[in-house]
Amino acid sequence: MIPGACVVGRSGFEPRDQRGICCGSGQLRSLDIARHTPDTEGEEISMTQDIRQPMTPAEFDAACRELEEDWGDLISVTSGFRSWAHNSVVGGHPESKHPLGMARDYKYHHSELDALTFAELKHRGFWAMKYDDWGWHIQGLAPGPPPEWWVAKYGRG
Repeated sequence: MIPGACVVGRSGFEPRDQRGICCGSGQLRSLDIARHTPDTEGEEISMTQDIRQPMTPAEFDAACRELEEDWGDLISVTSGFRSWAHNSVVGGHPESKHPLGMARDYKYHHSELDALTFAELKHRGFWAMKYDDWGWHIQGLAPGPPPEWWVAKYGRG
C-alpha cells in the first residue's frame, strides 16, 4: 500500500474513522463524498490526490449546514439559491451553480479564516473561490457545466 493512501472499498475509502475520514499516515481527508464503482474498488488513492466528486443537492445542503454549525458566528451566508433571472441581474456567471441550488457565498468575520478556509473547504469536498478579503464562494460541483448525468437527474434549476 502507498504510504498515506486509502483504498477504495464498497463503503467508500478505507481505512477511515467512524466519521468517514481517512486516517492513513495521521493525515485527515474528508471522504464522505467519495463514490464507489466497480472500476475503482481496490484502487489506491494518494492523500494529496484531489478526490472531490460532484455532490447531490442533499449532500451539498448537509455539508453547508455542517459547515455553518461548525463555524457558527465566524461566518454568515450572503447568497444561496438564485433564479436564473436574479443571477443575471446580480452579474452572476452564466454557468453559476447558484440557480442549481449548488452554491453559497459566505462572509467570514475573523481574519484567521482567510488563511485556513480554502484547505478546510476542500477537505469538506467543496470547490471554493475567494472574494477579495471578505469571504468565499463555495459550490458542490466543479467549475464549468455540470455533468450530464447530474443535469439528467436534478435538472438545470
